[in-house]
Amino acid sequence: MGTFSYTALIFFLGFLPAFVYIFTFSDQKRLQLKSNRFGGWYFLFEFSLYFIFGLFPALLVDAFFFSDSMSPSRRLTFSLSAFAIIYLSFTLSTWIRLSGFHYKTRLRDFRPFMREIMGKNPYPDSDEAFPVGKVNSTWLFKGCATLFIAIPVTIVVLIFVLRFL
Repeated sequence: MGTFSYTALIFFLGFLPAFVYIFTFSDQKRLQLKSNRFGGWYFLFEFSLYFIFGLFPALLVDAFFFSDSMSPSRRLTFSLSAFAIIYLSFTLSTWIRLSGFHYKTRLRDFRPFMREIMGKNPYPDSDEAFPVGKVNSTWLFKGCATLFIAIPVTIVVLIFVLRFL
């Protein structure tokens, strides 16, 4: 097996978590998202979590271990650009395929959605009942927070490493 085969294999393995999410997406989940007031945001964040979890590490591994034809800084730039283009196009096509436009996704609901997945009352000024006491944040919030912290830190560290190569 040549280097290109390993590169392609690792690259396509990066899509595996996103495909797991798509193929396990059931009608029950679809109805649950349609009835939820933040259904579209849940869909976008869940899909992004699965997609980024697989593809970002795969592109970094490809860029640093299997690509000798470009300089390290060009490899990083190419990988990040490829990641952004693939992520946006794949998210848009999945949004259309799984009827994401039927889910409630309003920009003004983003802040209440973030409060809800943090385990807080989405609308603190309202009289709506919300469980009192210690409420833990959801797995979605923990996963996204970890990724959204890990990715910029990884990029910054790689830029510093590439600067000294």
